[in-house]
Amino acid sequence: MNAPAARSASDDRSFDRVVSDLTAIVAASSEAGSALGIFPAMYRTVTLTVGEGIEAGVFDAPERVRRLVCVFAGLYLDAYDAHRNGAPAPLAWALAFDAAERRRCSIGEHLLLGMNAHINLDLGVAAAAVCTPVDHASLRADFDRVNLVLFALLDELQAAMGEVSPWMARLDRLGLGFDEAILRLGIGSARSEAWDFSEALVARPERERATLIAERDLAARRLGRVLADPWSPLHLANRVVAARECRDRRRIIDVLGSARIDVAALLA
Repeated sequence: MNAPAARSASDDRSFDRVVSDLTAIVAASSEAGSALGIFPAMYRTVTLTVGEGIEAGVFDAPERVRRLVCVFAGLYLDAYDAHRNGAPAPLAWALAFDAAERRRCSIGEHLLLGMNAHINLDLGVAAAAVCTPVDHASLRADFDRVNLVLFALLDELQAAMGEVSPWMARLDRLGLGFDEAILRLGIGSARSEAWDFSEALVARPERERATLIAERDLAARRLGRVLADPWSPLHLANRVVAARECRDRRRIIDVLGSARIDVAALLA
């Protein structure tokens, strides 16, 4: 397994560049029929939806949220580029990318592994990068508003995914399966912990942050290994789900990119 790559939260990408880069990854993965496109198909939708919220004026500090979105996405894009170029990627991302390329996972597992790396590792790094110790607390309200976008989109995604994952749709109707998997990962809890991590980072000088980030990466990889463990109850259940899922990766990616919500109404 690769050693953790150094994390530099660069914000040299514009919002349009972020969307363009995500679109390119999704398109290339779709063309190749690669599961590497499953997470970014969903993530691009999240990014676009938050962007719509920025334009609709639903955030207190829209330009800072825009920068947060760009820095946050940049961490994923840098990890993806490192992986594709044979360079070390963060451990949590290396696990997710390896699963996408080498293992037969359910759609939900691919999403969970990507969200684990991006929320449990990248989000705190990004939130610390766009703040100082003085103004960090003022980001919290906008940070929490993004949770509402994620939860609403996940509801829409579950509805759409019935097209490509019949058992997931059935389990969702029973209140089982993907809902519980999301709960295990605990998006709300994970984002809250990411906020706490950003507080710890922003309180440290830049030169001391790398050690904290490396430790966080190890912790995220440990959680990812639990999610990906072939003998875990979650994975065994997902093998049943995956057996009935659509094998056409292009169609899966299209479905994951199709979810839409009215963000202005949601956050009004």
